[in-house]
Amino acid sequence: MQVKTFLQSSSCENNGSNKVELISKVKDTYSLDDWYEFADETHFWFKWRLDALLKLIIDNKILVDQSLRALDIGVGNGILRSQIEQVTQWIVDGADINLGALYQNPICKGRTLYYDIVDELPEFANFYDIIFLFDVIEHLGEPSIFLKSAINHLKIGGFLFINVPSLPSLFSSFDTAMGHFRRYNLRSLAASVKMLPLEIKDIRYWGALLVPLLIIRKLLDSIFHSKRKIIPKKEIIQWSMRRPSDILNQIFLNLMKLELTLPTRLPIGSSLLMACKKISKVGERQ
Repeated sequence: MQVKTFLQSSSCENNGSNKVELISKVKDTYSLDDWYEFADETHFWFKWRLDALLKLIIDNKILVDQSLRALDIGVGNGILRSQIEQVTQWIVDGADINLGALYQNPICKGRTLYYDIVDELPEFANFYDIIFLFDVIEHLGEPSIFLKSAINHLKIGGFLFINVPSLPSLFSSFDTAMGHFRRYNLRSLAASVKMLPLEIKDIRYWGALLVPLLIIRKLLDSIFHSKRKIIPKKEIIQWSMRRPSDILNQIFLNLMKLELTLPTRLPIGSSLLMACKKISKVGERQ
């Protein structure tokens, strides 16, 4: 099934002042991380991630034309929530503990929250129909407590979507620079939610045609390591995340379209997507 990205109109605005609600106690000023400087919604990777998600949503018959309430945990500068509000009728709240990133969020239908989900405030308990954890749990040394807190915000019958980098063998200095503790495979991602009241509805790779780039990055990493050459963190992130030229960006977008129209799933990819359905409250017998 071909998935279209519907970008005719946007429910988010990239101008105006963004209201950040301080729900949790502010622990630090949290300036922008280096990589947010290069995070651009027009970058092929962000479009590819969105279209892979839309294909998963459509394949699992999750309704996009209802006013469901979603929470993007680890929202960063708001690229995903902006994209989601453009292509669905969902209202997407964004939560993070990086104030600098939150103030970079566009103005959307949902709320922008400085909120540590581990606080588990009663007003948010079992409140959301959808929760996104996109490129978050790989930054946590032990994500189990964080995941438990995340799904306490989800209604029974609601969906949790997780995206993570895949292929542990291709872990490189880029991952270290990005603050990753690990890359995942199918088994390890499924195991991360094994003890939670969740039913895995779908788990799939995406970005198979990007894997050669990861291999090249790993080889360069090995070469630099052998020469004991240390590349500054910001340079690594810039080299990996900066939006390429328009021509190269379009080439990657064409590869995305090719991959998403293939009649079968590919057994490998640069990232992993998982959809889980909450089947009971945490602590209840299943």
